[in-house]
Amino acid sequence: MTADDYYKLYINGRFAGQRPAPEYYFNYYWNEIDILEFEKER
Repeated sequence: MTADDYYKLYINGRFAGQRPAPEYYFNYYWNEIDILEFEKER
């Protein structure tokens, strides 16, 4: 996933998180969101 300035993440229609995206192309940081609780059972 990529974002320009800011993002809101929805998984299976449920809100999972929001954060500002990295600012500079030469200094990217990773954002981590635990998505296991959003997994659907098969």
